[in-house]
Amino acid sequence: MVSTKPTVAVGFVLAIMFMLSCTGDDSSKFVGKWIFEDGSESLELFKDGTGVAQKGNKGMAISWKVVENKRFVVTATALGFSEAYDYEISGKKLTLTDSKGKNETYVKVTAAEAEAMAKMASEAEAVSKAAGTWIKLQQAYIMEVDKMGSCDQIGYEPPGNGKTTYFTYECGILQNGNAYWTAKNHVDLGECKAGNNWTITYSTSIGIEVKQPNDENCTKLTPNFRKGKMY
Repeated sequence: MVSTKPTVAVGFVLAIMFMLSCTGDDSSKFVGKWIFEDGSESLELFKDGTGVAQKGNKGMAISWKVVENKRFVVTATALGFSEAYDYEISGKKLTLTDSKGKNETYVKVTAAEAEAMAKMASEAEAVSKAAGTWIKLQQAYIMEVDKMGSCDQIGYEPPGNGKTTYFTYECGILQNGNAYWTAKNHVDLGECKAGNNWTITYSTSIGIEVKQPNDENCTKLTPNFRKGKMY
């Protein structure tokens, strides 16, 4: 009679290995560079559980780990900060949900894609700054001559001399004597489709009127413009 003990033993080991593989966490899926959906922030996560959180030109060292119940824990020792998020990973998309139910969505990118998204975010941020500069110069001109001025008259130079990688800028005087300034994205900005306008009109009677795109995918790229923090 041939013994079946070796076969049973091997089967038992294989079963244990299978169960361990099924109960493993998603740590390996987190490794890489993740960009916040509007391109303004990023997370770069390394295999050893360390990483870098980046916002604009400011970066900070962090540590991270995946724990049971699909929880992602990130710690920034320098700030005395530690937060556990519920997470969902689907392909290259990572959604983190904090304890208050707020969602943050990140997209996994290559180095080239990360650079392009960072440039897009930088140019979007520049829209509000460019608008603020135009308003201040217009106000100074009004104080001096008591009327609106063209771009040349007030000494305003738009970014990229009027056209950057993502935006086209225009400003001038309308027939009614009011001044206007506008920025238009001539290419898609992620989910913000090309052809949207960020506009300011300025009159001595009404003052400053701000109009932004109706698409939330566009307005979230320029939070300071939306909040009227250009000036």
